[in-house]
Amino acid sequence: MNLTDLVPPMELCKLIPAGEFEDSAMVRCDRKPYILRREWIRKDAGRKDNVFPAPTLQEILEDLPQGVELSRDSEWFCSLDMTNEYYDKTPATAALKVWLKLKGIDNE
Repeated sequence: MNLTDLVPPMELCKLIPAGEFEDSAMVRCDRKPYILRREWIRKDAGRKDNVFPAPTLQEILEDLPQGVELSRDSEWFCSLDMTNEYYDKTPATAALKVWLKLKGIDNE
């Protein structure tokens, strides 16, 4: 497992609304495909420098309601109910897709 397996891809991180996951440990920078610890970014960088939160699985699960199912077969499966379920190769990506869906953000 490498760092890119621990956080969702850039295209999903860009969909996270401003103010959400502000305390996440990791961020993605889209000038270059970097994943950095938040503390390495200047506090005033914000979105103007194309810095986006890159939440870990634990951070996403803590923000999802109770009852989330997370399992693995050939891919990771994350579901809250039958209308909010996603498969992906990493658990953080599958979980963020459910989180975005619950926030009303199209991530397909």
